Amino acid sequence: YSRMVELMVHQILYNCMLPEDMFRKNVFKSERKEITEIWQNYNYLEIANIVRFAPSACNSQPWFVESSEKELKVYRYKKPGISVIVPEEKITYFNKIDIGIFLLVLEVCLKKHNFSYQRKTYVDNNTVEEMTLIAKYQLKSKIM
Repeated sequence: YSRMVELMVHQILYNCMLPEDMFRKNVFKSERKEITEIWQNYNYLEIANIVRFAPSACNSQPWFVESSEKELKVYRYKKPGISVIVPEEKITYFNKIDIGIFLLVLEVCLKKHNFSYQRKTYVDNNTVEEMTLIAKYQLKSKIM
Protein backbone atom coordinates (compact mmCIF):
# COMPACT_ATOMS: atom_id res chain seq x y z
CA TYR A 1 0.00 0.00 0.00
CA SER A 2 2.82 2.41 0.70
CA ARG A 3 3.81 2.16 -2.99
CA MET A 4 0.20 2.80 -4.02
CA VAL A 5 0.01 5.92 -1.84
CA GLU A 6 3.42 7.07 -3.09
CA LEU A 7 2.32 6.68 -6.73
CA MET A 8 -0.89 8.56 -6.01
CA VAL A 9 1.06 11.45 -4.47
CA HIS A 10 3.47 11.55 -7.42
CA GLN A 11 0.54 11.58 -9.87
CA ILE A 12 -1.05 14.50 -8.00
CA LEU A 13 2.26 16.39 -8.06
CA TYR A 14 2.71 15.72 -11.76
CA ASN A 15 -0.81 16.86 -12.59
CA CYS A 16 -0.40 20.03 -10.53
CA MET A 17 2.96 20.77 -12.16
CA LEU A 18 4.50 21.71 -8.83
CA PRO A 19 8.14 20.99 -8.09
CA GLU A 20 8.41 17.65 -6.33
CA ASP A 21 10.96 18.95 -3.84
CA MET A 22 8.22 21.09 -2.25
CA PHE A 23 6.63 17.97 -0.78
CA ARG A 24 7.54 15.09 1.53
CA LYS A 25 9.45 12.25 -0.05
CA ASN A 26 7.98 9.65 2.30
CA VAL A 27 4.43 10.02 3.62
CA PHE A 28 5.16 7.51 6.39
CA LYS A 29 7.63 9.93 7.98
CA SER A 30 4.91 12.53 8.48
CA GLU A 31 3.27 13.09 11.84
CA ARG A 32 -0.11 11.40 11.80
CA LYS A 33 -2.67 10.66 14.46
CA GLU A 34 -2.61 7.24 16.04
CA ILE A 35 -5.26 4.80 14.82
CA THR A 36 -7.04 4.96 18.18
CA GLU A 37 -7.58 8.71 17.63
CA ILE A 38 -9.29 8.28 14.26
CA TRP A 39 -10.74 4.75 14.23
CA GLN A 40 -13.19 3.31 16.76
CA ASN A 41 -13.32 -0.47 17.30
CA TYR A 42 -10.98 -3.01 15.77
CA ASN A 43 -12.70 -3.77 12.48
CA TYR A 44 -10.73 -3.30 9.24
CA LEU A 45 -7.50 -2.13 10.87
CA GLU A 46 -5.57 -3.00 7.71
CA ILE A 47 -7.55 -0.24 6.00
CA ALA A 48 -7.22 2.15 8.96
CA ASN A 49 -3.44 1.78 8.84
CA ILE A 50 -3.41 3.20 5.30
CA VAL A 51 -6.19 5.80 5.33
CA ARG A 52 -4.68 7.57 8.31
CA PHE A 53 -2.00 8.79 5.89
CA ALA A 54 -4.54 10.62 3.69
CA PRO A 55 -3.37 14.16 2.91
CA SER A 56 -4.67 16.94 5.15
CA ALA A 57 -4.33 20.60 4.12
CA CYS A 58 -3.88 21.90 7.65
CA ASN A 59 -2.48 18.64 9.01
CA SER A 60 -5.52 18.54 11.29
CA GLN A 61 -6.67 15.13 9.97
CA PRO A 62 -10.32 15.96 10.74
CA TRP A 63 -11.72 12.47 10.26
CA PHE A 64 -13.07 9.93 12.67
CA VAL A 65 -14.42 6.48 11.73
CA GLU A 66 -16.75 4.24 13.71
CA SER A 67 -16.30 0.72 12.43
CA SER A 68 -18.51 -2.30 12.88
CA GLU A 69 -18.61 -5.65 11.14
CA LYS A 70 -20.72 -4.40 8.23
CA GLU A 71 -20.53 -0.62 8.37
CA LEU A 72 -18.16 2.33 8.49
CA LYS A 73 -19.41 5.73 9.63
CA VAL A 74 -17.14 8.66 8.74
CA TYR A 75 -17.36 11.87 10.75
CA ARG A 76 -15.75 15.26 10.37
CA TYR A 77 -14.19 16.14 13.70
CA LYS A 78 -14.63 19.88 14.13
CA LYS A 79 -12.39 20.69 17.04
CA PRO A 80 -10.14 23.37 15.60
CA GLY A 81 -6.46 22.71 15.91
CA ILE A 82 -3.52 25.01 15.82
CA SER A 83 -2.42 25.72 12.28
CA VAL A 84 0.50 27.87 11.32
CA ILE A 85 -0.35 27.50 7.65
CA VAL A 86 -4.06 28.35 7.60
CA PRO A 87 -5.92 31.06 9.53
CA GLU A 88 -8.38 29.62 12.05
CA GLU A 89 -11.42 31.01 10.21
CA LYS A 90 -10.44 28.99 7.11
CA ILE A 91 -9.77 25.66 8.85
CA THR A 92 -13.38 24.44 8.52
CA TYR A 93 -13.29 25.16 4.78
CA PHE A 94 -10.09 23.16 4.30
CA ASN A 95 -11.26 20.38 6.63
CA LYS A 96 -14.25 19.81 4.36
CA ILE A 97 -11.85 19.37 1.45
CA ASP A 98 -9.75 17.03 3.61
CA ILE A 99 -12.80 14.86 4.28
CA GLY A 100 -13.42 14.50 0.55
CA ILE A 101 -9.82 13.41 0.05
CA PHE A 102 -10.12 11.00 2.98
CA LEU A 103 -13.26 9.43 1.47
CA LEU A 104 -11.42 8.94 -1.82
CA VAL A 105 -8.48 7.24 -0.09
CA LEU A 106 -10.89 5.10 1.95
CA GLU A 107 -12.70 3.95 -1.20
CA VAL A 108 -9.42 3.14 -2.95
CA CYS A 109 -8.43 1.00 0.05
CA LEU A 110 -11.82 -0.73 0.18
CA LYS A 111 -11.52 -1.59 -3.51
CA LYS A 112 -7.93 -2.76 -3.05
CA HIS A 113 -9.18 -5.12 -0.31
CA ASN A 114 -11.95 -6.30 -2.67
CA PHE A 115 -14.85 -4.92 -0.65
CA SER A 116 -18.03 -3.90 -2.35
CA TYR A 117 -19.96 -1.19 -0.56
CA GLN A 118 -22.87 1.16 -0.73
CA ARG A 119 -22.09 4.76 0.24
CA LYS A 120 -24.54 7.29 1.62
CA THR A 121 -23.34 10.86 2.12
CA TYR A 122 -24.75 13.56 4.37
CA VAL A 123 -24.74 17.34 4.17
CA ASP A 124 -22.24 19.07 6.41
CA ASN A 125 -24.17 22.21 7.34
CA ASN A 126 -21.68 23.65 9.83
CA THR A 127 -23.62 22.71 12.94
CA VAL A 128 -22.03 23.30 16.33
CA GLU A 129 -21.59 19.60 17.13
CA GLU A 130 -18.03 18.44 17.47
CA MET A 131 -18.66 15.40 15.22
CA THR A 132 -20.73 15.58 12.06
CA LEU A 133 -21.69 12.42 10.17
CA ILE A 134 -20.39 12.75 6.61
CA ALA A 135 -20.80 9.28 5.12
CA LYS A 136 -21.91 5.72 5.86
CA TYR A 137 -20.48 2.74 4.05
CA GLN A 138 -22.52 -0.45 4.12
CA LEU A 139 -19.90 -3.10 3.50
CA LYS A 140 -20.86 -6.13 1.53
CA SER A 141 -18.92 -9.34 1.14
CA LYS A 142 -15.51 -9.29 -0.41
CA ILE A 143 -15.47 -9.59 -4.18
CA MET A 144 -13.48 -12.64 -5.26
